[in-house]
Amino acid sequence: MKAQKVLKKGITIAISTVMIAGLFAGCNKKGSTSEEETVTSVTAEEVLVESIDIPENTYEYDAEEIMYLSGVKLTAYKSNTEYSLSDLDGDYVSELFVGVTNDGVKTVGVYAFDTQVNKAKLICTYEDAKEGYTKEPGEDYVSLIDEVRNTPDRLLWVEGTQWVDASIIGVPSVVADPGLKTDFYLSSNYEWLSDQQVQYRGDSVTEVDMTQIIRDRKDEMFTDEDKYQGKDIQLLRDYYAVATDWEKRDADGIEPVKKYIKEIEGLKTLDDMTKFLSDPEKSVFCNFLTLDTSLDVNNTEDWVLEISGDHFSILPRQYNNEDEEEIEASRSDFTTPVTEILSSYGYKDDEISKMLEESYSLENNLLTKTWISDEDYTGALDGYLTYEVFTSNCKNFPLEEILKG
Repeated sequence: MKAQKVLKKGITIAISTVMIAGLFAGCNKKGSTSEEETVTSVTAEEVLVESIDIPENTYEYDAEEIMYLSGVKLTAYKSNTEYSLSDLDGDYVSELFVGVTNDGVKTVGVYAFDTQVNKAKLICTYEDAKEGYTKEPGEDYVSLIDEVRNTPDRLLWVEGTQWVDASIIGVPSVVADPGLKTDFYLSSNYEWLSDQQVQYRGDSVTEVDMTQIIRDRKDEMFTDEDKYQGKDIQLLRDYYAVATDWEKRDADGIEPVKKYIKEIEGLKTLDDMTKFLSDPEKSVFCNFLTLDTSLDVNNTEDWVLEISGDHFSILPRQYNNEDEEEIEASRSDFTTPVTEILSSYGYKDDEISKMLEESYSLENNLLTKTWISDEDYTGALDGYLTYEVFTSNCKNFPLEEILKG
């Protein structure tokens, strides 16, 4: 079972990917005044313009994308507007319907794609269609529009009060910066969202894109030493340099880990083991648990420490759900490097086999205890345990000593 405890602020927290993405994306947004516009009301004359200009991107939008972006542009953040898309004439390009309601009366304008100017062009309103009139006499839109008007359930309307999907490339540029009070996400990230470029048709700004941007920012922090300075970032750079210096690591061989193996060889009693596990300078490979921290959602003055199982040679889910052959196959990725290290240190094959067998036996017992079903876990822990309560209940493991260490 996972155990949790409340700690006062001061523990380092790992921020989630999405939170970092939002932080990086909006970090350059300047403060706004309280006079920013929010959702407004408009007239049909203001909305139903003759044609709709869509800003160019790095590639030419196709007709369907232009019709969609045109609907967004005409209705975004206008409280009495809505739009819908439907292919009336079967040419695989949707017509755009834009509705404006004033004093309970709804005016609907119908737009078709004009191939000559590459824009959405107003061809008529519902009232025009009833009179048998459209602005495209070569197209028999009258009966088609009349059919839609008489079957309102055919259209699915998107209201102008609904936040636009700013993750779709092209949307930020057609609606412009709406202000923080109108759309906080789009406004606070406007420059970043507007700068995203289309690489493939149908692109959108997804969490995967944000994750890559975060990786790029991290790389920049390591490489741009003029922009990012200080003791902490230099420690990270030094650590990274050591970890990626493969020539030196090959030359060192197992020499750097010999002192840790000697420490383990010197353990004779449980007291020795407790002292070993409680010393982070000595026990760098395993202490039988993993610690994760997060803010207490009920009281952000406190931190929650979640204690779970260690990173063993195999996941608890695998051990408790797979057969022996699959478990042995998964453990081969662990067995092979351990055998190589211990062999280079001087152990014989039979000694290594015995050590692995005994280690896996202990690990199996722990893996059995660290796995419970979702049904058993639900309600297993009612709230958080304080440090004193939890450590006092942990009688067979030196948890308090390890935490202090």
